[in-house]
Amino acid sequence: RELKRMQGSPPPQEPTHNYLATLLELGQLLNSSLDLHNVLETAIDQVIRFVGAERGFILLVDVRKGRVWGEALRNIDKKGLEETLSGRDKSNRVEISRGLVEEVLSKRKPVLSHNAMEDPRYANRQSVQFAHLRSVLCVPLIAQANLLGIIYVDNRIKTALFTEQHLTMLSAFANQASVAIENARLYDTLKTSLEEKLSLQDELHKQETHRLALEEASRLKSDFIGFVAHELRNPLTKIGRAHV
Repeated sequence: RELKRMQGSPPPQEPTHNYLATLLELGQLLNSSLDLHNVLETAIDQVIRFVGAERGFILLVDVRKGRVWGEALRNIDKKGLEETLSGRDKSNRVEISRGLVEEVLSKRKPVLSHNAMEDPRYANRQSVQFAHLRSVLCVPLIAQANLLGIIYVDNRIKTALFTEQHLTMLSAFANQASVAIENARLYDTLKTSLEEKLSLQDELHKQETHRLALEEASRLKSDFIGFVAHELRNPLTKIGRAHV
């Protein structure tokens, strides 16, 4: 009770069937494209509209390469976000709470705060105070036990904007988004592989064409030399016979 009081009172819950209908609609939109950029842009736009957030972005991770980067940013400065995530920002121009994001990534569990600036879990973090974070909702993107990233939304003005039902439904949407992202990545990989294969085939075809052209040129050269030699010999033979 004390934690809920500190976080702020959540708004009234909306009918579940509205969320289910919205979730179905979002899933259909996600599955309408295999282009990763389009999938991410669609996902963040629909999430922000879904929960009424002020800002948001999708963070992608590549565990093998140790790379973390932001995509589909809304009302968030890309350079500022990159500096915040990398820890290079020295100007206190903090876009989000790096610690909060790292918590979701490391624990693979969602975070909901009705007022992060007064939330006992985050209030003592300078990044939360610098960024003036109030309503915050962040869920992991996981597909087949693989961490793909997170979906992050917030509001720096309103408190208690996001509800437990928002969290539940956004987590369900994140599952759909994870599958769509994984499919889009697989499609990109296959597309790149096919393009490389076609490029290689084209190069091999050019090399083979060049080889055949050289062989044909060599054959024509040999034929020409043989023809000239033959013609040079024939007149001498005719002249010799004529004197006999």
